[in-house]
Amino acid sequence: MYIQDKYRLELLWDSVVKEDGAFKFKNARFSGPALNNIAKISGDDNIDLDFTEQYLILIPNFYIAKLSWKKVDYAFGYIVLGDCILQSKNIKFVPVLRNSDKITIDLYAHEQKRHAFNLVYKSVVQTQDNRQYNFKDGNLR
Repeated sequence: MYIQDKYRLELLWDSVVKEDGAFKFKNARFSGPALNNIAKISGDDNIDLDFTEQYLILIPNFYIAKLSWKKVDYAFGYIVLGDCILQSKNIKFVPVLRNSDKITIDLYAHEQKRHAFNLVYKSVVQTQDNRQYNFKDGNLR
């Protein structure tokens, strides 16, 4: 999935564990070029991430997961998210995220004029060097 730089938002983390149908992140933070253009976010909030395009080969249905957080702190060019988790009934079907992976979120459909018509954020899991995992070709890690 191609994402223009100005619409690219990246979720990074120091460590992640998969438990109770969720990925739980330690020191999660938003980064990327889109930080310069997004509205301020608040604590105790969430967004729905759509991974369907990337995970279609692994998931029997749509793969939409809720990314939620309890606290927000703006620091050092990042938006730091406290108590950040990714939840979905389909988490059991997906490979474990690595500490060095990242989730890249496409904000194109969420500019002011388009946001009301788009309920989910298209997203992909990538390696730290921006390679997208391609499960269709058997690249399961």
